[in-house]
Amino acid sequence: MAFTKYFVEMLKQEGASTTKILVPVSPSLIIGDDGELAPSMTTDDLLDGQVTAAKIASGAATPVKTRNVQAVTATDAGLTTGIIEDTTTHATVTSSAGTKVVTLPTPTPGHMVVIDVGANGFKLQSTDPATIAINGGSGASAVSAIAASSTILAICISATAWKAIFLDADSDVAKVAAAA
Repeated sequence: MAFTKYFVEMLKQEGASTTKILVPVSPSLIIGDDGELAPSMTTDDLLDGQVTAAKIASGAATPVKTRNVQAVTATDAGLTTGIIEDTTTHATVTSSAGTKVVTLPTPTPGHMVVIDVGANGFKLQSTDPATIAINGGSGASAVSAIAASSTILAICISATAWKAIFLDADSDVAKVAAAA
């Protein structure tokens, strides 16, 4: 029968009895050396050790390979531990005071970052506050105040602009104040 090429006859062992079953096979599946069904590799698939900066830049790496969770500690100027890395998609921020600063990643249109805020708020700035705006606000030392126990969704919309909204402690949605 023509449809049988899409099935593999497998033996299912249950105690002393053996049952023959037909298992569907698609072009995206193979039978491994151990007799188990497995996804077939394509030329676009990358094994864990094969992810390189060039492959990420070319788009050959899947989003799962480029997701990154980062713990960030706000600092006086938003430097060192206060910088959200360019590959981060989820940042958990710890701040010792509302005057401390966290810096967004380098602006890449389409990049989204979820920022979970701890018990103290902080100030949020772009990598170049004078030329890269947050919700339309920019200036030499422009920052946006971020409330404690909130969650921020920051979305880069261009090389010079981020838009950001927040969920407060009980999940009311509002916009982050424009950087000033």
